[in-house]
Amino acid sequence: MSKPAVRIRSRPALELVEDAVRLLRRAPAEVFVMHFAGSAPCMLYAIYFFTDLSRSAFAASHVISSSLTLAALYSWMKCWQAVAVAHLRAALLGKDAPRWDAARLMRLAAAQIFVHPFGLLLRLAGGTLVVPYVWAATFCQNVSVLGDGTPAGVRELCAAAWQEARRWPLGAHGLAGLLTLFGFFVYLNFLALLATVPLLLKSFFGVETMFSQYAFGLLNPTFFVAVFALTYLFLDPIRKAAIALRCFHGRSLRTGEDLAVEAQRVRRATPARAAALVAALLFVNVGVPMGRAETASAPVGAAQPDRPIDGVLARREFTWRTPPEKLAEPDVEKMTALQKWMHDAQAWARRISWSLGRMLKRWLDDILSRRGDSSRGVESNWLGSVKMWFWVVLAIVAATLAVLVARRWKRPLSAPARAEAMAATPDLREETVTADQLPEERWLQLAAELFERGELRLALRAFYLAGLAHLGSRDLIALAKHKSNRDYGRELRRRARAQEALLAAFERNLEAFECAWYGEHAVTAEVLGEVSGNFEKIRRE
Repeated sequence: MSKPAVRIRSRPALELVEDAVRLLRRAPAEVFVMHFAGSAPCMLYAIYFFTDLSRSAFAASHVISSSLTLAALYSWMKCWQAVAVAHLRAALLGKDAPRWDAARLMRLAAAQIFVHPFGLLLRLAGGTLVVPYVWAATFCQNVSVLGDGTPAGVRELCAAAWQEARRWPLGAHGLAGLLTLFGFFVYLNFLALLATVPLLLKSFFGVETMFSQYAFGLLNPTFFVAVFALTYLFLDPIRKAAIALRCFHGRSLRTGEDLAVEAQRVRRATPARAAALVAALLFVNVGVPMGRAETASAPVGAAQPDRPIDGVLARREFTWRTPPEKLAEPDVEKMTALQKWMHDAQAWARRISWSLGRMLKRWLDDILSRRGDSSRGVESNWLGSVKMWFWVVLAIVAATLAVLVARRWKRPLSAPARAEAMAATPDLREETVTADQLPEERWLQLAAELFERGELRLALRAFYLAGLAHLGSRDLIALAKHKSNRDYGRELRRRARAQEALLAAFERNLEAFECAWYGEHAVTAEVLGEVSGNFEKIRRE
């Protein structure tokens, strides 16, 4: 089977992203409304889901219901994204907005809900190099672009999406790399913007927030996850538009959609152009002599009708199909010394890369020929050999496990005990003392020592700090230097809202401590006994 003379290449990644941005600029507003109406609830709940699982002490009791809710919102997001891309493709093709009936919506929802969970697993597998990640991600995006409810079934949709995912693999990798790099800088910009918002509120409006008092409070996982969700909401429409253009150009090779779109544009612009042409001809022919008029009315040559066609084919929408023209060789004699050196270095790099590529290709062809796969030949796509990659990754994992087991086997079972220096006892008269400086038992021991010396006010503070250390060890509060006593109280009411006895005991100890420490109230043995009893209630609950 002979190869075609011209190999059709994909458009450059940067040009595709620029066209995607232009497409979004002229897209109707309903595209963005639909996209954000589906994506925003899922992103907000994902932030809550992550924060609840990482911080809540009762996350295990409702993790199943929260996971099912997140899965439902994820399916909701994918369905709305497919609807938004359908309207975007209609704007690209110059058609009216798609009409939605119950049958089409059911087909769209069934396809998106069935395919995308498996696509998520494919992406996770792609992250471990079991399958090519870019192809898996492009396949999932193609399902959102092509799954608008018009295909007859899920099988036809998956076949069409996979066909477009395999097309132009180099262009797909370039597009993924460019969007990843762009998304990284967008993420950094959002980080810087949100980090300066508390400072701007304090500077211009005098609004004091927790983050303006303690700037390092922003360095927490919830903040970074929220910025990632915001970056996704900003970047995903551009990715969807770029994938829609990629599918449009790929399917145009078979269906000629790009020619139909261009013909539609020409038909729309024909009346205005014809009127302008007639006016120009009438204006020109007013002062034309008779001889020139007879010359102008001569029959048109056979080559002249091809000029409009050549002009249309020379446009940017169609030049991507033609092979790149060979550039003229630069004149070496007119170059400077630095230009000659750069020219020689580029030529040497091209020769080395070409030689290495040929050596790698011959080596891979030898491996495939030894396995008896002679039907593929030199033009076989070795990246598609998923089975070979699976065995390679499996061998690497096995070798890594063997090394770890060997190191663990040689390691002694018991390490020699090391003497650890005890933490210095903090001065309770200082306002900078925090509950995480000593463990709970050490605070109780310090309270007993202070009580024996008659320093009842300091002993009361030691009892209160012991209670905070105990609650922190149970993950009911998160100890931090910038938090106030009322912050701890609100956090405890949020995490232990069902334990009324514990909340009441903590509130009484908090009131006794603030009255004695900030209100200069007298501290007696009876007050310390009540505080100690409340601490024991906090321990039991």
